Amino acid sequence: MFAVATRYERDFESCSLTIAASFATASSMMRSKSSLVRSVSNESSRGACLMPMRTSTWRLSDANGCLARLPAARGPGSHWLRLSPWAQHACPTAGEIAGLLSNVGTPRYRDSMTSGPAHEAAFLDATQRFVLDADTEAHLSVVGAPGSGKTTTLVELLAERVLVGGLATTEVLALTPDRRSAARLREVIGERLAVSTPGAMARTPESVAFEIVRADRARQGLQAPQLFTGADEDTILAELIQSDLEARAATEPAQLNAAPIEWVPPVTLEAIGLRGFRAEIRDLLAAMSEYDVTPERLEELAHLRPVWSGAAALARQFRESVSQAKPNAFDTPGIVLEAVSIVHSATRLDSFSDLKLLLVDDVHEFTESGRRLLVAFALRGVRVVSFGDPDITTGGFRGSRPELAADWRGETRGALQEPRRLVLGTVHRGSAELRAFVRGVTEGIGVQRESRHRLAEAVHAASPPASVPPAVARFSAPSSAAECRGIADYLRELHLLHDVPWDQMAVITRRGGSIESLRRQLAKLEVPTSSSQALPAARDKAVQAVVKLAAIASGAEELTPEAIAELAGSPVFAIDPVQLRRVRRALRLDEIAAGGNRPADELLVEAVSRVAGLRLLTDPDAPASATFERLLATGGSATGRSATRALQQLGSLLRAVAGEIEAAGGQQRSIAADEVLYSVWERLGLAKTWREAALGSGPRAEQIGAHLDALVTLFDVGKRFVERQPDASIDDFLLQWSGSEVTADSLAGRTDGGTVTVTTPAAVLGRQFRVVVVAGLSDGVWPNLRLRDSLLGAGQLAELERGIDTTRDLVDRRLEVLYDERRMFAQAVSRSSEWLLLTAEESEDSAPSPFFLLSSRTWDDAAAENAESALGALTLRGLVGELRRAAIVRGIDPSEAAGLARLVEEGVPGADPAQWYGLGGPTTGRPLHDPSDPNTSIPVSPSNIESFEDCGVNWFVSAHGGGSTSESMNVGNIVHAAAEFDFPDLEARTAFAQARLRSSDFDAPWQETAARAKVDELVRNLSAYLHRVNLGGGALLGAERSFTVEVRVEGEESAKITLRGKIDRIESTAAGSIDVVDFKTGKSMPSSDSMSTNAQLAAYQLALSTGAVSDPVERPAQAVALPPRSDRGETIPAAQVHEAKLVFLAKPTTKQEWSERTQQPFDEAETSEFFDRVRSVALGMIGIPASHDRRSPADAVASAHYEAHLESHCLGSFGGGRACALHAASEVTE
Repeated sequence: MFAVATRYERDFESCSLTIAASFATASSMMRSKSSLVRSVSNESSRGACLMPMRTSTWRLSDANGCLARLPAARGPGSHWLRLSPWAQHACPTAGEIAGLLSNVGTPRYRDSMTSGPAHEAAFLDATQRFVLDADTEAHLSVVGAPGSGKTTTLVELLAERVLVGGLATTEVLALTPDRRSAARLREVIGERLAVSTPGAMARTPESVAFEIVRADRARQGLQAPQLFTGADEDTILAELIQSDLEARAATEPAQLNAAPIEWVPPVTLEAIGLRGFRAEIRDLLAAMSEYDVTPERLEELAHLRPVWSGAAALARQFRESVSQAKPNAFDTPGIVLEAVSIVHSATRLDSFSDLKLLLVDDVHEFTESGRRLLVAFALRGVRVVSFGDPDITTGGFRGSRPELAADWRGETRGALQEPRRLVLGTVHRGSAELRAFVRGVTEGIGVQRESRHRLAEAVHAASPPASVPPAVARFSAPSSAAECRGIADYLRELHLLHDVPWDQMAVITRRGGSIESLRRQLAKLEVPTSSSQALPAARDKAVQAVVKLAAIASGAEELTPEAIAELAGSPVFAIDPVQLRRVRRALRLDEIAAGGNRPADELLVEAVSRVAGLRLLTDPDAPASATFERLLATGGSATGRSATRALQQLGSLLRAVAGEIEAAGGQQRSIAADEVLYSVWERLGLAKTWREAALGSGPRAEQIGAHLDALVTLFDVGKRFVERQPDASIDDFLLQWSGSEVTADSLAGRTDGGTVTVTTPAAVLGRQFRVVVVAGLSDGVWPNLRLRDSLLGAGQLAELERGIDTTRDLVDRRLEVLYDERRMFAQAVSRSSEWLLLTAEESEDSAPSPFFLLSSRTWDDAAAENAESALGALTLRGLVGELRRAAIVRGIDPSEAAGLARLVEEGVPGADPAQWYGLGGPTTGRPLHDPSDPNTSIPVSPSNIESFEDCGVNWFVSAHGGGSTSESMNVGNIVHAAAEFDFPDLEARTAFAQARLRSSDFDAPWQETAARAKVDELVRNLSAYLHRVNLGGGALLGAERSFTVEVRVEGEESAKITLRGKIDRIESTAAGSIDVVDFKTGKSMPSSDSMSTNAQLAAYQLALSTGAVSDPVERPAQAVALPPRSDRGETIPAAQVHEAKLVFLAKPTTKQEWSERTQQPFDEAETSEFFDRVRSVALGMIGIPASHDRRSPADAVASAHYEAHLESHCLGSFGGGRACALHAASEVTE
């Protein structure tokens, strides 16, 4: 059966036609054609009748005589097509609705930017067909909701006019505001037409303008135009502002190149040097260019905004600088307006002379200059058909005008007839639930001349089944990291359980600065990502290394220790700080052995310079440092040798590239910048290995891929620089690159095959994805209601030029900003065709935004709980963790064991029980030393006694390579050395300490600055202490004196314990008694009550009372002269200590520059008690706890071990960073 019901009604002063078509199968339709049942629905006052015309055609008429030919539908299925509302003008004619149901059948909707096979026509609904059948002479404005098929209709209209209507490919052109969407649209059109074309069928206004201006200038014998990029603009502005600041600082008229610019509040002198001020200036210059406002015109308008007077002066300087440096350069709006002038006045437009039909996609994103180009073509007789949606404009803050979707004539309406407005009535993207959500977002936006498209209904009513995530949901997390984990779990669930490809997913965030952070976090969570935004190449470490290498090779920069450290640590050389420190240490030791005393930094620069053939920055007559070849020949660790080879490669590369530049100079030519950059890259030899790594998976593949993308962008920018300035040198390019803080736009390196797209709303123009996550919906972030260009008023200037009232109050302006933010949000959420997730951070510091709360449904509880964990079970790592936890907590289950076995077979890290810590058992139960062997010596250091007593595990791990040397320990060693030698004054002592510090390695300059300040303070306090001792009649007996005290474990037949240490300072007082002093450079002081048991001072007392203090050791001849030792070398006999004290140099008091903690002299009982303490600690250090029979031979000790004090030490509130913390934690979290 086949039935057609029609209704004609008034809706917004337009015709509304609802056609419901219900079909049987194709064969039954063919059999019943002659006996169709016609039914008429008379639901309105105006009747309608359906009259047979031909076997395959029906005529629809109503009381107004509106006619429509309805070709017989074909194809199986049951479909509802809604056409509501139609054009706002007259009721559609028969010719306008021709072929209304010609393609009814199983719908095959194509993504607006996804191509299908050649010649394959996309399915069009009735309203889309109406656009194709509209008057071929009239201008049109087609308005449609997201997913209503605007771009598909554009492609089909173009194809029909070319393939059926007889237009040549030179007579039709598609325009789109974005280069990325233009590239995709060209591909779709090319595959749809499958015919050769003389040029691109889809372009941007800037591309069209450039070709028009280039052809016009060629006819006049002028140079071809050059596009002035944002990076170029920022560089010149920075130079002009710097010159202005220098002019203000000039003290004599001769120093003035130009009078300083007079700025008025709110612009201050502190503000004009900031990057944000340059950004506002660039926005104002863009607005001036868009609306063809001269600096003189801006000066005239300064009575409305006084800061425009200073801005006009800067704009005048800017234009003069550009005209002098690049007389044929245009910025983007400038070249479009130049083309507009040519289109208005020229007789022919070369490749655009034959243009008859101009199809414009996403016209709501066009700026004023683009609008003027459309008008100029329309005035030449070119038919303009635009497609747009005023509710999804993303470039409002850049000058985009959403109202152009309804009428692109703008302010030049009088010269052109109003374009006929058509509304697409069906949404083909997403379910009814998704469509309802998007409609709810757009209904909160102020209407821009058209709102009927918001009524469009979704053709697909069904939502995802209950077993899958809901079509629209929200998810909040207590931190940004947890939010990202939730996103990863959500995407992974849909990818693994519902077969959604990665490249059909997108994560959209408002701020472009959040993209790289999101990508890094998702890569760590094993979600492959890519980004469609301009790559921040200038901030990429690999790019920075290539640029720095080129700069050093060309002589633009010097080879400094900082440059070597930066290059060594970059991805292209991958030398970690430990490796570099080993090389520096080796160079330093070799220097000392040769009798020199130069610091490691100087030696490193010299070594690389000699390989590179560069002029040494140091004294050319200085003795030669160890070459890298000698370092390699002396052996050392494998990592040290690899670092040495990498530094050799660095020097060789600099030599080779510098040679190429010099050779080009000898031939009286300048080597091109892109040649130098590529030469550096080629000589690094990383292309093949990095390509193979990038084709893999995981975080490293993601990281290498990002480096390669950034490098491609660098080479692309370099190539374009050479094309614009063929005579410029590599130094010129490097100057521009280093001076610009704007990322140059480039289409290079942006691929999304097999990856999740992480991007901004503007970058997904014309695209759709099965899954969309809108991330970062935090209050104050999205929507961001901060008024744009509040300082210099670029937006106000645009409004003035368009005749808009600029006296609106703050509330109205904020409302306009909210509308812009809501449009961006609508653009983001409308990209989804199946699933949409909104995410936000919800914590004490961050609350979800109102946009987040637009969805009432939350992602299911299981997913939310999963997001709280480190990784969900939908990753291999998470699955391994769950199976391991189950095996340890619940015991081995056969199915879980089989799962682990499978993971082991696939080589998944951590699955093999052989890799599990804590399951192998101890290798031996025997102690480190045999306590019953009289020939065994157990070493004990006084400083380690209390450390062992605090935690045996921490002591063992630290003493056997698990600890680390901190910067504070290095500073302490330097201060102790400054106390050991004799100096005439404080300045000499400080200079000695600072010289020692220069040999240290620091990870950052601020660390070195802090260390120098700390050394100065400690040495000053040390000198004050020494001066006070001398004033009090005290004298030094010994400094840095070693001692050795021996005691048996248990009788003469047991092992020997050797208590060995070094006393900082032994002094005699004015009364003739003896004090021992230990200097401390930290700020943590023990309590006074605990000093009686201080092991370190007790050991010093024991050494003095037993006469164990040794004479000074004769030092070998030093290559570097050292100050005389303060210790005169006299023998110190056994004596009772008067006082043992700790002197804290970093803890000054109100009375003196240090603090003290003292220990009173030990009596015989206390000495005996301390000996027992040493015996207990010594046995504990070899693995025999107090519970064992310590007289047993080692073979009888079956379970030697070390004990950890979990609550008081390892896992206490101050246990972070301790070596024992890792070993005290459970292997698997229960």
